[in-house]
Amino acid sequence: MSFKSLTKALHDVVLEESPEEKTTGTHTPTPAPAPIAAYAAAPAMAVPSTSPVTVDAGAIYGVLLEKTNFESTPMHQTIHKYTEAMKSAPLDDLTKLKIAFAQATQLDHITPDMVRKEFATLKQNLAAEHDKFSIAIQGKTSTIQGTRQTADQLVSQIAAKQKEIEDLNQKRTNLLVEAETETQHVAALTAQFEAASVRRTQELDKQLSDLETVMK
Repeated sequence: MSFKSLTKALHDVVLEESPEEKTTGTHTPTPAPAPIAAYAAAPAMAVPSTSPVTVDAGAIYGVLLEKTNFESTPMHQTIHKYTEAMKSAPLDDLTKLKIAFAQATQLDHITPDMVRKEFATLKQNLAAEHDKFSIAIQGKTSTIQGTRQTADQLVSQIAAKQKEIEDLNQKRTNLLVEAETETQHVAALTAQFEAASVRRTQELDKQLSDLETVMK
């Protein structure tokens, strides 16, 4: 018999054996506990496609099962030895469990209140795991917030660097403009000097020619 079917059947048997049911002939099923909020599905967070997030749900369940496993308790082992003895009997699981529980009650003095107390302890263990998980998540959330704050702080640094780059680009542009202006100035000076030099050469040649004429 599986853990799930055994615990459900045992729950039914305990209710059937309760004094209130024997008195009234009816019983009200215990409502199923509400899901723990921290384990409920959280809204998906947008993450970069290059960084997929995976969670091993089986490992998480395994941790909770280890802390809340009725099958690992001495009480279950006591009841199980009687159900195991009826393994080949042509009876359904619930009937076998009912007989086994009656034997455990008679021979091992296990009472419905003891069963309820055992399950209450298991639920307390589950609540304790929930608290530990919440604390761990709070710590992780604080770390995430710190990471986001650090990323936000980089925005101002990036803006400062961008301003510095803009200033450097502007300085580079100004220097290039200055260099181009000076280049044009040098070209103009060179052209004017060459023109003046040619003119003076011609003038000197003319003066010398005139003098050569009169000196003959």
